[in-house]
Parts: sequence; structure tokens; C-alpha cells
Amino acid sequence: MLSSAGRDDELPDEFYCPITMEVMTDPVLAADGFSYERRAIQEWLDSGKMTSPKTGILLESKELRGNLSLRSLIQDRARRPASINGGAAANG
Repeated sequence: MLSSAGRDDELPDEFYCPITMEVMTDPVLAADGFSYERRAIQEWLDSGKMTSPKTGILLESKELRGNLSLRSLIQDRARRPASINGGAAANG
């Protein structure tokens, strides 16, 4: 079910990029310990910003590491049938 903000209420908040507010497809872990969509955090850093988008604290590094565990969780959830994803179950 989509909330008024356009987010799927059934998905964990961790699936959403704090910058784009969209479900991530290529999540990466930044130096602040939070995950972001790779394209979004790279644009953030390329624009000269050296602070965490989530906390505002100065980032110790521009290093980004792929968050393969989170990507797998998101992909697994996307593959589930609607009835398992929290959709309406068939009456029967």
C-alpha cells in the first residue's frame, strides 16, 4: 500500500535512499554508516559536499562500498508475490 508520500508502507525505511526517497537499486555504504543510492550520493559528493546527507556531520572519507546485503534484501522483496509482500490475499 502506498502512503500519502508515495512510499510503500510495507517496505522497510532502510530500503529507501535518504536523498532521493526512492527504493534503492544500487545501495552503497558511506563513511557515515548509512546507505544511499550510488548515483545520488556520488552526485552529492561530486558537488563538493563533504557532510553526511543524513546527519550533517563531516564525512571522514568519500569512499563508497557496495551494500550487497541490502541490495539482496531489496531484490528478494521485489521478487515476492503480492500476497507475500503484504498485498491482499485471495479470499478462499
